[in-house]
Amino acid sequence: MKTNTKKRPAETDAAVPDADSPTKKAKSMEEDDAKVVHVGNLPWTATDAEITAAFSTFGAVTLVRQMVGKKGKTAGKKTGIAYVHFATRKAAAAAAAAGAMKIGERETRVSASRPKGEKATSGLFVANLPYAATAEAVTEFFGGEHGEVTHCHVPKEEDGTAKGHAFVTFKSVDAAKAAFEAKKGAEFEGRKIRLDYCKPFVRSARGSGKGH
Repeated sequence: MKTNTKKRPAETDAAVPDADSPTKKAKSMEEDDAKVVHVGNLPWTATDAEITAAFSTFGAVTLVRQMVGKKGKTAGKKTGIAYVHFATRKAAAAAAAAGAMKIGERETRVSASRPKGEKATSGLFVANLPYAATAEAVTEFFGGEHGEVTHCHVPKEEDGTAKGHAFVTFKSVDAAKAAFEAKKGAEFEGRKIRLDYCKPFVRSARGSGKGH
């Protein structure tokens, strides 16, 4: 009786992740996020073509997504925020490193798009504020029960009116997270605000600040 010496083929199905497996999808999403930048303070008249032209200096732009309001008076209207998708991570990193880009008459704020699951920071970006908003009022709105606000910056137009957004820095990440959870979707002086984490303000040894 002959002994069967033919080797059984290695069972590799379990070792090779399916293209649609959670691991593959998560990795793909992370790679895609690394090719996207968040752009704030855009003029409402800005077109996708204008934004594409401005950011093409860093590399090929594959998509521009301008955010629009979903409810109330802002429904269907541009919010001044966009996500710019690049063909490469290098181009996106270069755009984020620039920190700002002038489009029309406005100096936009540019930062890396925060991937889902990324840890929170001690800084909050506050959008959809009324034009009469002041740093004092925003500080009072976020401070107190949620934790100490160490810095608040409300960018202004040349005529002194607020641009509609602010950067709030808390003493700790936990304080920022508590404020984020408590205030997301809340109304400030009649307007429903939108929140996201951002780079916190840090005062240097010389007394100047970095962050926003």
